[in-house]
Amino acid sequence: MKTFVFTIFLAFVIANNGGGQINSDAKTQKAQQTTCEYAISDTTVNLTDVIGEVMVAFGDAMIAFGNVMCAFGNMVEILVDDVASMADEVNVKTLFDLLPPDAFLLLPSDKPVELEKYISVCDFRNGYLRLEFEDQSSWEMCYWNLKDGNKLIATSRIGGYSFYLYSDGKVEPTIKFGIEEMQRSLEESIAINYSDNWITCHVPRRGTSVFLDINGLEMQIYKWQNEQFVRLNEYPTQNSTHQQLVKGFTAALNAADVDRCMQYILPSYVSEQCMGIFEGDKEQFLCDLIAGEDEQGFIKPSKLSDIKKATYRYTPDDGFANHIILIELKNGRSYTVYPSLETVEILNGETGESIRATPYITGGVG
Repeated sequence: MKTFVFTIFLAFVIANNGGGQINSDAKTQKAQQTTCEYAISDTTVNLTDVIGEVMVAFGDAMIAFGNVMCAFGNMVEILVDDVASMADEVNVKTLFDLLPPDAFLLLPSDKPVELEKYISVCDFRNGYLRLEFEDQSSWEMCYWNLKDGNKLIATSRIGGYSFYLYSDGKVEPTIKFGIEEMQRSLEESIAINYSDNWITCHVPRRGTSVFLDINGLEMQIYKWQNEQFVRLNEYPTQNSTHQQLVKGFTAALNAADVDRCMQYILPSYVSEQCMGIFEGDKEQFLCDLIAGEDEQGFIKPSKLSDIKKATYRYTPDDGFANHIILIELKNGRSYTVYPSLETVEILNGETGESIRATPYITGGVG
């Protein structure tokens, strides 16, 4: 008997860097070697079996090669998206350059070219741009793509905001798309006083909703639906209670609705923490807000959809907390959140009488 050894050596560099990028580090290379031995007689060689084994090994090699091409394709797709956003004929920087002087009220200049040196964020992918100044004040803008090819632009500055419509290369003010109703709701808010008012409009870098903070006493949230801004008004009500607050927040968690959850958070806390420290990343802000501990240590969901079930419990006889939320995650872990509550009272500017007292969630410990 004679023995023939067929050796097929296939080496591929396959990397996984979270975004489909290829890692060129030689230390991570993986080699797959398949050795097939076939014993044949002096007179007969079963070539069919030999070829079959070779083809199986070749097929495995092609699968590995396909994985490499898939990873490379993902990397190229991400790169193309970024380049396309920057190369788009009309992007956030283009719109910034087209804005009229009244979009830059109270800024060092009303000319975009003279304000470019203050640009701190120019996010082409999300259509967001921010200016920051030496006095730590800021100015923001973003835009929404419309079905007809036009773009709706929002700008936010100290104490005010404006909306513009981009069409046929021109930018003009607009009150359409629910903006007129937004302005009316602002003017009719019980948080508006008879003297000075501080209005902060948080335009979105992530998501599409607009948040209006009125004197730190009321937060009006407007969702972008069917090219209209629609206000969420589930909470607060005229006579909101702690039980209604935490129960409603729990229901919003179960719905994994970020904007709906934000109705229950203290307005000033949203402005300072979510829009400030978290730079408008509402979902991560909420996940941190409901973080806690179990027997394994610190725990929080990475996104609201990680929550399998949230359960509200009212425990009036508990000396520690009357309102708790039980969080069950899809990974099998569970923990308890004890939300911190704070009441905001809005007073009549002339008589000093209480108009509304509203409890809000400000934080929690597990």
